[in-house]
Parts: sequence; C-alpha cells; structure tokens
Amino acid sequence: ILVLDVASSMQVKDHGPDNRLEVAKDVVAEFVEGRQTDRLGMVVFAGESFTQCPLTLDYDVLLSFLDQIRIAEKDWDGTAIGMAIINATNRLREAEGRSQVVILLTDGVNNAGEIDPLTAAEVAAAIGVRVYAIGVGAPGSGGRGRGRTVDFDEETLQQVAGLTGGRYYHATSGEKLAEIYDEIGKLETTEITSQIHVNYTERYPLFLWPCLALIMLEFVLVRTRLRTIP
Repeated sequence: ILVLDVASSMQVKDHGPDNRLEVAKDVVAEFVEGRQTDRLGMVVFAGESFTQCPLTLDYDVLLSFLDQIRIAEKDWDGTAIGMAIINATNRLREAEGRSQVVILLTDGVNNAGEIDPLTAAEVAAAIGVRVYAIGVGAPGSGGRGRGRTVDFDEETLQQVAGLTGGRYYHATSGEKLAEIYDEIGKLETTEITSQIHVNYTERYPLFLWPCLALIMLEFVLVRTRLRTIP
C-alpha cells in the first residue's frame, strides 16, 4: 500500500520547481510503472485517512487515482500518521502473498487521529506488515504550512520502521526520493514461478481419413475404369 501525506505543508517547493506532493506523485507513478505482478493500493491522509485505491493489479486505474490526488482542504488538514498506517494495514490484513508492505511518505508530525503512529506500528508488526517510512524535506526547510514551522518527526518514523522490520529514509530532493523508491522496489522483489499447461485436441483425423479414402479410390480406379492398356 502506497501511503501519501496530502497535508498543506506538502505545498512547499523545496524539491524543485514543483511542490512536494507533485514530486512525490511523479516518483510514485514511476515506481508503479516498474511493477509487474504486485497488487498495489493507495491511501492518502491529512487530518483524516482515506483509501484512494484498493489493492489492484490494474496499474492504469491506480495511476488515474494517483493523478487525482490534491492537497487537503482546510477543514481536514493535519497529519494523522497513525490512522494512515492502520488504514493501510487493514487493507493488507486479508491480502494473499508472502510480502505485505506499507510505503509511508510524510513531511509532518502526527497531530490528528485516534491512534498514535507507534501503536499503529505495533498492530502492523503483529500481522506481519512491514512499514518503509520516508520523511520528506530539504535540510532546514520545515513547515507544516499556514504559518507553522515544524519539521517531520524523524525519531517516530525511525521507530515505526524499526518495530515493523522496515526501514527509514530521509528524502532531501526529488532525485533522492526516486532513489529511495527504487531501493525499496529492489528490497521487496519476489521470485515468480509459473507452470504453463497446454490443452490441445487432435485435429489430424479430419484430414487423414479423407486422404486415405482418396488413395484407396485411386487404387481401385487405376485397376478398373481408369486402367491403361500397354
């Protein structure tokens, strides 16, 4: 499950000409396009958490939902990291497959929701979900938007990753963020084996018996009506 922070601070432009959210969307799109057999889903969060796309193998649909993501409106702004982890974990709870992974991207401090990030991480760990946590923000950038200047909670993200057997990363640029997603993609590869079964029906009798009949007819005719006299 790809989990994206859409709080107002994701409007900060410290990763290039585009804001953090647009940079993240470009990187995530590239990550999705590099998948082949993974079922992927998406959760977005600000002050609340929502499932943007359930688990699917239809990457075109997932990319369409990704393109529709926008910065949160003022009435649900905030950072509910714990609820986002719980939402993503719940989506993975019944999923088949050897690897259940949450890739969490945020630039803020948990300040909303009924569940704190560490409690959510313990729940994820209990059912075997790994969380890769990515803190976004150039050194010294800060900013939860609208007048606030709070950096993301690096210590909590490290603990979340550690509790679940995942890893923590700090993305200081768009290029670094792309490298992080690429590394996670390589860490979470699974060898795929398949068996190919071929069902076939013998069609040759349709041609064999008419041919044999024609050969026999020729054999009879050349010795009777079509017989030649030396």
